[in-house]
Amino acid sequence: GDVYKRQELERLGSSPEQWNEALSVLSEAVQEEGREPAESVPLYILMGRWYADYLKRPDFAVTCYAQAIEEDPTSDAAYDGTLALYRKSQSWTEYVGLLLQRADGTNNPARARSWQVQAAEIMRGKLDQEDEAQELLENVLRDDAGNDKAVDALEMIYGRKGSWEPLVELLERRSHDEPAAAKADTLVRIAEIYEENLD
Repeated sequence: GDVYKRQELERLGSSPEQWNEALSVLSEAVQEEGREPAESVPLYILMGRWYADYLKRPDFAVTCYAQAIEEDPTSDAAYDGTLALYRKSQSWTEYVGLLLQRADGTNNPARARSWQVQAAEIMRGKLDQEDEAQELLENVLRDDAGNDKAVDALEMIYGRKGSWEPLVELLERRSHDEPAAAKADTLVRIAEIYEENLD
């Protein structure tokens, strides 16, 4: 079956010529009529990994991973493989776009929010898209007021912009759920903001 074929191909491939030959065999296999996504998606992911790792062709790798995602929009391996390539090449716009696509495609709200926060952090830190990042983080917190990463990222944005009233609201909301020591620190921070900026 396919598992045996994949192991055999990995064993054979060592030179670029052999990898190309192995990939052409896989490419034929994945295009066979009537192949179910459950069979073709792992092959596309394998091809993506080989293009990235052995032939140093991230462009072909991204195409293979994209095909896997098209057939299975929940494929973690395909998303992770593509995101790693985008991160390596510092293609931050594509990285953010894929994270948001991934968030839209999942049925798991907690995972979706985690990817949205990651996207917002890249937008703020790498793409100078602070307003868009702020909007994304505010949306996350509407659904999950206790999301620490979103609160931390939004606190940085509000502080940098001098948006003191939203920052105080944010910190007050955070303090409701904090243990005593952390709550005391947050309340001190709120008092400092009032003293320095909201008198």
